[in-house]
Amino acid sequence: MMRRVIEFLVPLIGLAVWYFIKDPEAAVAAGISGTALYLTNFLIEKWAGDRLPAKTPKAAPRSEAPPLRPRTDRKVTTGSASPARVAAPTPIERKIAVPREKSRRARPLVRRRTILFAGTSVAVGGVASWLIVEDKRDDSIRTFAGHTDVLFSVRFSPDSKTLATGSMDGTVRLWDVEASSTRKTLTVDGPIGGLGDIHFTPDGSTIMAGAGWAPGVGQQVVFWDARSDSPTRKFPIPGKRSRCAMSPDGRIVAEGGDQKVITLRVRRTWRPLGTLSGHTDVVSDITFSRDGKALASISADKTVRVWDVGTGKEIALTRDQEISSSGGQVSISPDGTLVAYTKGYHATNIWRPSAGAAVHAVTNGVHHFAGNPVFSPDRRHLACVDQWEGSHVIRIFDVGTGVEEKMLYGHESSIASLVYSPDGTKLASAGSDKTARLWSVG
Repeated sequence: MMRRVIEFLVPLIGLAVWYFIKDPEAAVAAGISGTALYLTNFLIEKWAGDRLPAKTPKAAPRSEAPPLRPRTDRKVTTGSASPARVAAPTPIERKIAVPREKSRRARPLVRRRTILFAGTSVAVGGVASWLIVEDKRDDSIRTFAGHTDVLFSVRFSPDSKTLATGSMDGTVRLWDVEASSTRKTLTVDGPIGGLGDIHFTPDGSTIMAGAGWAPGVGQQVVFWDARSDSPTRKFPIPGKRSRCAMSPDGRIVAEGGDQKVITLRVRRTWRPLGTLSGHTDVVSDITFSRDGKALASISADKTVRVWDVGTGKEIALTRDQEISSSGGQVSISPDGTLVAYTKGYHATNIWRPSAGAAVHAVTNGVHHFAGNPVFSPDRRHLACVDQWEGSHVIRIFDVGTGVEEKMLYGHESSIASLVYSPDGTKLASAGSDKTARLWSVG
């Protein structure tokens, strides 16, 4: 019993040291592998001991001494009664002692060896951690570092030469995509709760970002001239939890949040064009189709809706009780025929509004949370984020089949935003590790 306890504790002690001084995630994987190896070893021993026949000992050799002759002596009785009776000869045989067979089990197929087991456990665990966690792998082709706080949003300029990132540090940075260097830093006067929901006008001359709620200021939408460093206009947004989206032609801005309605406004004047009413809880995300004629939204009321921007009418609706109670993210394909939305914690569902039903759930390989879905410009692929136990992976799926085609590692913390370049050859991401990254996906 003590031997088994020692065998189990030795590798665990080693893994505990590994956990605190080297690599927690690898140690967890190694611990799981080591425990599995121990149990496998134990079960094989148990099976071998119960199933294999015991060895039959050889019979003891018989004595080489010559056999004894039968007795021939006779017992004679005298008298007149009857003639003498002679006893029949009784042979006497030598009894040879045969040792009693000892009952014993067969030797097990696998012999326990504490040191070997400990080393094998750690080795197997290390391999498992590399194959499963791969936390040291970096597939990005460029890293953009300079923000001093977490990032909320990332967006390509129309010519794909500039990357804009918005951060909790209250700035929007414009990066040279090829050089990974900062071209310009855009700021806002006064307190703000971070900048996100970045968009460019089609000619790239104007940049828009949503400023998060801050005490005494509230939420705002801020516009900059791409050639200047100061904001040109700021407009307030009601509520404390709002999302903003700009139509691809740059003419309309949609904003929605805890007011439960989506308001459409003229970008230049901020004049309201109308409202899209129907959601009964917080609107957590909104997005325009490429032609700007349709808008998709998702809400904490567990519905996804598609709207006609021109008429303000709802044209499609799906209810899904597996949508998170806090809402989720939504994306609409460039041609407006498909909508992807986050479904609970393990899938992004692809919905075809015209058919009125989901096409399929992208779940292959997604371990924890399939968030931030985004369609490629050609509509053939869907990228989403898998936030899994400290390993933040971007996964790319084939829209038609749902088969995973690529996994991208590199971020060291949660990923808040994904976007394809206009030509579809690159993917950009923004994360809580204060960096943006560029990936080759063409």
